[in-house]
Amino acid sequence: MTLQRCNIRISNYVSTTDSKSYKDVVKMIVEGRTKPEELLSCIHNRIVNKHGKETILAALTGVITDVDIDIMRQFREEVELAQKHKDECLSKMTELCQKWFPEEYANLQTIPGVKARSATAIIAELGTDMSSFQDAAHLVSWCGEAAQRGKRRKDARRHLVHTAL
Repeated sequence: MTLQRCNIRISNYVSTTDSKSYKDVVKMIVEGRTKPEELLSCIHNRIVNKHGKETILAALTGVITDVDIDIMRQFREEVELAQKHKDECLSKMTELCQKWFPEEYANLQTIPGVKARSATAIIAELGTDMSSFQDAAHLVSWCGEAAQRGKRRKDARRHLVHTAL
């Protein structure tokens, strides 16, 4: 992103560019606050403690122009708009699943680790008619669960099939 272009290398120290620290740094820069000491306040203490204050300050030191700030602002707005669209789609999918497949939707959420988002994805990908699968093993294999080994795999298969059927 533009931070790299400005010689700000904070992405080397945060887990992802989607992390809170990274987003907060971008937000501050977009607001016009570009001093490394100010930006440091956005970085999680665990990151500062792990790498050292001087290292993080050096990573936050760069040359930021007005053009860079404009580019970051525009990119940030695009990311926020994409997130808004994603949230709207997920909301609509959930609404459709609750309207047309309420029982299946509720049953899927009884599987350990399956929440609303996963349940809508399963219904969207598989549908609710499991007759196209010969048996539980084929369904689980299609879902990508076949790589699991031992008891956990058998439990997942049994639970998925009994819940889905």
